Amino acid sequence: MFRDPRPFLCIALTLVAPVWASGSPTPRSEADAAPPVAAPFSPAGTRTGTTDDLAWLDRVAFGADARSLERLGAIGRARFLDEQLAARDDALPPSVAAEVDALAVSRLDMAALLAEFASRQTAIRTAADDPTRARLRREARQRGLALASEAAQVRVLRSVHSPAQLQERMTTFWLDQFSVFRGKAATAWFVGDYAEHAIRPHALGRFRDLVLATLRHPAMLVYLDNARNRAGKPNENFARELMELHVLGVDAGYTQADVQQLARVLSGLTLPDAGDVDGGFVPRRHVRGDKTLLGTTIRGGGIDEIERAVDLLVAQPACARFVSTRIAQAFVDDTPPEALVARMAATFQRTRGDIGAVMRTLLTDETFAASTGTRYKDPYRFIVSSLRATGADIEASQAATWLEMLGQAPFTRLTPDGHPLVSTAWTSPGQLAKRFEIAGALAARLPAPSLPTLLDTVVDARLDDDARAVVASAPTPREKRALQLASPAFNRY
Repeated sequence: MFRDPRPFLCIALTLVAPVWASGSPTPRSEADAAPPVAAPFSPAGTRTGTTDDLAWLDRVAFGADARSLERLGAIGRARFLDEQLAARDDALPPSVAAEVDALAVSRLDMAALLAEFASRQTAIRTAADDPTRARLRREARQRGLALASEAAQVRVLRSVHSPAQLQERMTTFWLDQFSVFRGKAATAWFVGDYAEHAIRPHALGRFRDLVLATLRHPAMLVYLDNARNRAGKPNENFARELMELHVLGVDAGYTQADVQQLARVLSGLTLPDAGDVDGGFVPRRHVRGDKTLLGTTIRGGGIDEIERAVDLLVAQPACARFVSTRIAQAFVDDTPPEALVARMAATFQRTRGDIGAVMRTLLTDETFAASTGTRYKDPYRFIVSSLRATGADIEASQAATWLEMLGQAPFTRLTPDGHPLVSTAWTSPGQLAKRFEIAGALAARLPAPSLPTLLDTVVDARLDDDARAVVASAPTPREKRALQLASPAFNRY
C-alpha cells in the first residue's frame, strides 16, 4: 500500500513552489506490445531518449510512451512529423479497441441516438401523469449523462493509446475551441458522436470543413440554442459565439448587426430526424431574403446560405490570425511571439485554412523548438502523459474521475469558451496538491518497480540537483514514482 502521502506532499510542494511563486511555469497487454511497468527501459534500445527528443515528443504528442519513442528513434523527427500530420496509423492496440467497442456510446450511430432520444421525448410528452413524466425525464437525463461519461472515457483511451498522437492532441484542442457542455439540455446525448465524427476527422484537415461539421451537429445546435432559432423567433446565441469564439475572435471588427444577420442565415438549422441524419434544415423556419454579413451580400436561398457565410468568415484575415494565435498558445506560449503567429496566419491564408499545413509551419519553426520544456501541463495532459509514461493499467473511468477532480474532464466546461489554454489557469496551490494526490494514487496501482522504467527516462534527465535528491530520498519505489509524477520536470512540457 502507498503510505500516508502527507509528508511527501510537503516535499512535492517544495518541488513545485517556484511555479506558484512565478505564476507561470519555469523552464495492457502483451498483444499491445507495451512493456510491463517493471521492465527495464533502455534509451539505447530505441536509438533515441535524448532530452531534446523527449522534449520535442512531449509537445507533438501527449507525452512519450515506449512505442512513440521507439518510432521516433527509428525514423527521425522529419518522418515522424510527416506520419503524425498524415495520421496514417490511428489503430488502437487490440485490447484498447475492444474496450472502446464495448462501450454503448461506440455502438450507437447518430440515427440510433436520434431515434432513441425522440422516442423518449414522445414518452415524456404523452405520459399519463406528472410523476410518470418526471420519472421519464430523469431517466432520459441519466441516459444522456451515462453516454457522455462513456464518451469522456473514449477520449481518454484514444489520447493515451492512439499512435496518431497529433490528431488526438488537435481533437482535444478543437473540442475546447468548439466547446459543448454535457449538462445543457440534451447535449449529453450527442457529445460522443460530436467528438468522433464532427471534430476528430477534421482535426488536421480544412478549417472550413471543421466549422461546418460542428455547426450542423446536434450537440452544438442544442448547446448554443440554434435548434430554437427560426423566423419570427430569432436566437442569436450561436451566431455570436460562432464569430467570437469559433472563427474570428472578439476584436475582429464585426458588429451586432453582423451577429443578427448571421443568426438569420442560420435560422431553420435544427435537429435532424432519425431518418435523415444529414438533414436538420427546415425551410419554413428559415428567414427568407438576402442578408448582409461583413459588408457582403449573402443571396437568399436555403441551407446553401450557411456554406457561403462560413466561406466568407473563414476567408477573413482575422480568422487566420485568431486560429493561429490560439494554436500557438496551446503549443508554444501563453503569449506567443507575433512573428510566429504571422507566419502561421500566412500559411492559413495561403492554403485556405489547411490545419495540417499550419501545424507544419508551427512544429518546424525554431521558436517551437526553443520553447520546449517551458509550458505547464493542463490537467488533461498531466493525466494522459502520466498514463503514457507509466504504462499503468488504469480503468478509463478512473482516469475520467481524476480529470473531474482536476476540473478538466471532457465536455464539462459550462461556458462556451472551452477550458483555458493558458498555463497560469492551472497553477493554483489547490490544483497542484490534487495532482500530487493523484500521482500517489496512480503510483500505488503500479507494480513495485525496482528496475529503471520509461518514467525514469522521461523525468530524471530533467531534474535539477535538488529535485533529484528529493526523488532519490523516497523510501519506497512507489513513493519515488509519485514524486516523479508530481515533479516540475514531469509537469512541464
